[in-house]
Amino acid sequence: MYMFWRSSSRAAALLLLPLLLTACARFLSSPPYEYSVGYANDVFESGFEFINHRYVERPDMRGFALAGLDGLREIDPAIEARPNGLDIDVLVGGRTVATLTTPQDGDPSEWARLVTDVVEAARSASPSLNQAEAEEIFEVVYDHALRKLDEFSRYAGLDDAIDARAMREGFGGIGVTIRMEKDFATIISVVPGGPADEAGIMADDRLTVVNSSRIAGWSQRDLVRQLRGQLNTRVRLTLDRAAGGPPYSVILQRKRIVPPTVEARVEGRAAIIRVSSFNQSTAAKVRGEVTRIQAEHGSTIDGFVLDLRGNPGGLLDQAVEVADVFLRDGDIVKTRGRHPHSRQEYGASGLDYAYGRPMIVLINGDSASASEVVAAALQDLGRAVVIGSNSYGKGTVQTVYRLPNNGELTLTWSRLHAPTGYRLHDLGVLPNVCTRDGEATAAANRVVNELRDGSTETQEVLTDWREAEAAGEEDLAILRGACPSAAGNPETDLEVAQAILADLSLYRQSLEPLAPSVARR
Repeated sequence: MYMFWRSSSRAAALLLLPLLLTACARFLSSPPYEYSVGYANDVFESGFEFINHRYVERPDMRGFALAGLDGLREIDPAIEARPNGLDIDVLVGGRTVATLTTPQDGDPSEWARLVTDVVEAARSASPSLNQAEAEEIFEVVYDHALRKLDEFSRYAGLDDAIDARAMREGFGGIGVTIRMEKDFATIISVVPGGPADEAGIMADDRLTVVNSSRIAGWSQRDLVRQLRGQLNTRVRLTLDRAAGGPPYSVILQRKRIVPPTVEARVEGRAAIIRVSSFNQSTAAKVRGEVTRIQAEHGSTIDGFVLDLRGNPGGLLDQAVEVADVFLRDGDIVKTRGRHPHSRQEYGASGLDYAYGRPMIVLINGDSASASEVVAAALQDLGRAVVIGSNSYGKGTVQTVYRLPNNGELTLTWSRLHAPTGYRLHDLGVLPNVCTRDGEATAAANRVVNELRDGSTETQEVLTDWREAEAAGEEDLAILRGACPSAAGNPETDLEVAQAILADLSLYRQSLEPLAPSVARR
């Protein structure tokens, strides 16, 4: 599966496509947690082979493996894997416990076997490593090895991988967001149309019992595991109503739950669609909301505002489809990598569900990956005015690979290019209209007046932005300094958007600087 996200830490972001790549090695329906040489070698060999064939650049397998072995120090600081010519000495507490010959080429299977042999030799002399669960060993090795590649490639163990797959693909559940307290769990929100909603469960209700077991003392993960399950299976809950009254019990049948990512509303004469991330239901929901708003409000709206502020990314195919909702033609995004399948071009299908109505896209410094694909496409093709601050600048695509232990590798395998050809990585998207912090109405009036006077700063930079393919770090910093990234969702953005939508000549003026750049490409 290919995806792209910016994680909760600003240091990481990914982009995923909707294809699950599976290992050639056998998969374990119930992976053992007890370490064994064969099990470890399966997990390392499968991952090393995948990385060798799919990483965006040809990896140095020697450096990759040695970096992974350094991770064993997290379990026992006394362990050292020290290169010694063509060999590697395995030391524990300064004493050499084994000397192993390193592979003389980049064969990933041989390097995986070396890692397994080093781990086994160290386990014979290190009580801490000998007692460690297999998953702990896999985690420290892969975490350190993947750091050798880039900041976006990462490993997720079984528990984290299950959670990640659920967020991307949906899961069997009851349709609630929930927070575990000490003796009960609070219902934070209820998914409309989900099992909990149909049973009358409400936000702020308190869950106390699941399948006859009191949940006092459970962890958040324990609770989630009990509420999720196979589709169409049942779970019995006992809750206290937030407004008071006696406890009540319900039996719910689990359904496929895909976390909601889209909210829509009409505010004044602007239709505002907010997308918080991109999962398997995002594009269909956006398409549905645009269709509904057109039918219900028609000519009473001036146009659409697509709010992507704070959106960390998600599935690449969904980003392409969301952009396509508003486009009749043109390229949406191009991907370029080492593997033949990583070189793709995605174009519009020919139907604009908004019928060409004026359109604004809002972005900020936390808009990343999939968000940047959508914003860049709509901006480059002259379909939308982009307002806000520089986006995050994460322009690489990650593919997700399931390992034999049912953990996952998320691996960078291609780079993204906007329709006009510029790279998204390190640059991101520069808004047509850069907003500044300040008192909302005054700031909005200032920005709109600048637009009318033709004196906005970023419009002059857009051409240089699209020609920055070979720019160095200093030049990139200068370009991004035209509208520095900022977080938050200031009202200024929305006020400027509404003002531009209400003035068709101002809207057209905001789009005009794009035309020469697009034409030259």
